[in-house]
Amino acid sequence: MVVTDRDGGATIQVRAGTTVQVRLAATGGPYRWTEPASSDDATVHRTSGSTAADGSATGTFVAERSGRATLTASDDPHCTPACGAPSRLWTVTVVVSP
Repeated sequence: MVVTDRDGGATIQVRAGTTVQVRLAATGGPYRWTEPASSDDATVHRTSGSTAADGSATGTFVAERSGRATLTASDDPHCTPACGAPSRLWTVTVVVSP
């Protein structure tokens, strides 16, 4: 399953063993995504993650066991504090069933 920056705020349901790929596109300007992370590594485990020079980021996660975890990343300005632009938070809730 693939989720993108357009899926922010969504809740997805997957079975244990499912791979979830996160693809966050560069938003331009002074912003750069952080590597996506999981709120509960035992439930949804990150196996890889990266950021690119253009500001995009990716992450690969595996649903390990039943439960719920939130995937997060922030789109942070790299000009802080000079530009005064706020960070933007991206989240997707993953509900894992057996």
